[in-house]
Amino acid sequence: MPRDLVSRSAPRNHASASALAALALLLAWIPLHAGVLAQADPATPGPAPAPHTAAQPVPTPEPAVFIFENRPIATLRATVLGRTPSQRAAAAARRVDALVKSGSAGAVAAEAAAEGDAGPDE
Repeated sequence: MPRDLVSRSAPRNHASASALAALALLLAWIPLHAGVLAQADPATPGPAPAPHTAAQPVPTPEPAVFIFENRPIATLRATVLGRTPSQRAAAAARRVDALVKSGSAGAVAAEAAAEGDAGPDE
């Protein structure tokens, strides 16, 4: 099967929007986890937990939907490093908008192809 058969099966503008959304989610995820990974130092153990401390229940925040170009991309439900789902969705939307405005999204084009034509064989 030619490598680009999969990429030609979906309209390019939808694929680009999905790729941008996936990139935005990745960009939102990396900084949140980079701090946690940087703080982990096996040479310096953290304070020992109190011996008889009961876990406190954490209120569940309202889910928030990350929307890009009027399309729901992902429903965020968890609070991550103190950021609520609505804060995370808003940050992801700002990052995707900044990517689009910077022009780093690349060109999108549609090409006519004969039925069953998957492009050049490589």
